Amino acid sequence: MLVRYMLTMNLAQRRLSPTVAARVETGSALELRKAQYKIFKSNKLSAYTYKFTSAVGATPKFSGHPRWFFIAPTETGTGKKTRDLMVFVQAGQGGPWLAAYSPAGNRVTGPLAKGIDVPDVADVVPLDDTSLVLSPGRLPAAHADMLSKGKRSPWTPMFQLNTEVTRRYKSLLASREVFTKLGWKGYYTPVASSHPVYAVRTTSGGALVWYAVDFKTAGLNPGKATDLTWEDTAWGDLHKPFVGRSDIRSWFQGSERQELVTYIPPQGQGKIQVIASRWSPVTLRGR
Repeated sequence: MLVRYMLTMNLAQRRLSPTVAARVETGSALELRKAQYKIFKSNKLSAYTYKFTSAVGATPKFSGHPRWFFIAPTETGTGKKTRDLMVFVQAGQGGPWLAAYSPAGNRVTGPLAKGIDVPDVADVVPLDDTSLVLSPGRLPAAHADMLSKGKRSPWTPMFQLNTEVTRRYKSLLASREVFTKLGWKGYYTPVASSHPVYAVRTTSGGALVWYAVDFKTAGLNPGKATDLTWEDTAWGDLHKPFVGRSDIRSWFQGSERQELVTYIPPQGQGKIQVIASRWSPVTLRGR
């Protein structure tokens, strides 16, 4: 399974082909891939080659379909080691296994995070499980509200404010500040993504959860605002691939997404901990 994914994705990476990627990816993973290939083609970038080494994973218990499992291989194709925490889903009997999420974590050996591990055959956690600090089904909306409101959110005290959280929060504040500084009217709002939530029981009785937060954004030049540009250190110009030009002068509407893997402990046993993530622009319109 993992070898098939790696070989197919390396072909897709060489061609920057969403069609090839669709042979082994679906859902959020494929949507992010399509957007990234659009950016890479426009900015004449090359995609890296996947090189998986050791892997850990678990197969949750299912009696029917859809079914899923997760695997966390160590990936070295980017030049530094990361661990991709991937969920593969199968929609029906005999159907292909496709990657639906693939956030990356920095811990590359041992447990997925300090004190967090999953048995080889694990229970699926109900999305309304009240034995946890927060039920998995409520996590995407709570995470979005925490990012949107910071200390004003009632959910913030439940989260461990590690680098995964604070880095994204600072980026959100910077994006909002652009509107004020440059004279635009607009918004940048995190919301729970409509993509599925997957949760598996850990050895501690907690839950490891895959989900996504979308960032909805739009802006309008009221008349004399400064043109907007968007340059990323690694990917370059992020406007031109979507709207055909580097500067936006009148209006725009778009979305970004952060895929996440988060640990929810049992009630009374600590705070929610984000352990892996992946971010990308997804859509953008404007002129």
